[in-house]
Amino acid sequence: MSLFQFQSNLLILLLLLYNAYQAEMYCQFEGYRAACNVYLRKGVMTKVTAVINHCNVPIDVTFFIKSDEPQVEWDYTFISTNPPQSEAISGFTVPVLLSVDLEKKREQIVVKANFHVNEFKDVPLLNNKIQIKSFADCAFGFSPKNTGHIIIGVVLTLLLFAVSGSIICWICYRRKKTGAELVALVDDMEAESSQPSSSTSTSTIRLSDVRNSDCESPA
Repeated sequence: MSLFQFQSNLLILLLLLYNAYQAEMYCQFEGYRAACNVYLRKGVMTKVTAVINHCNVPIDVTFFIKSDEPQVEWDYTFISTNPPQSEAISGFTVPVLLSVDLEKKREQIVVKANFHVNEFKDVPLLNNKIQIKSFADCAFGFSPKNTGHIIIGVVLTLLLFAVSGSIICWICYRRKKTGAELVALVDDMEAESSQPSSSTSTSTIRLSDVRNSDCESPA
């Protein structure tokens, strides 16, 4: 084996070891979601979840932090067009900052994140380059960030249809009831108008009888 081949093989081995170290040290994304447990304090586990909202413009990443000791539930959304920023996580007994650096490169987004605990300890979290494979699912507005808005929109639409249907049914009922009342009223009017006609004819007949009787009385 030549010296050049030995150096090449050694370099490849070092790269593999470095990648394995990186994978072990940092959380890894599966699709657009990364979830792992980190130890910000000795013996105290903190659950961290990062979600890439690729349907949003500009693309952003939401971090969810949850700890049982102490009780902490925290979330924050970092926007890819903003410069690197650090946000304080409230609830811990010591100061904890989450520093995030997002960089959008065409159809890729680079996510780098670290914790700073008590200003002295740095805890690595993310150092990933994620490929944005497709935006086809964004046509219908499906993204982890706006699912709640979609549900609210569907519920409001159903309520609108229900209210509109109720109003239409009430209008139809009122029209049908009004029509029946009008028919009954016309029938009553026709009945009332026919009664004087009968009285008049009876009076006419009686008057003719009287005239006939007058004519016959001299005989």
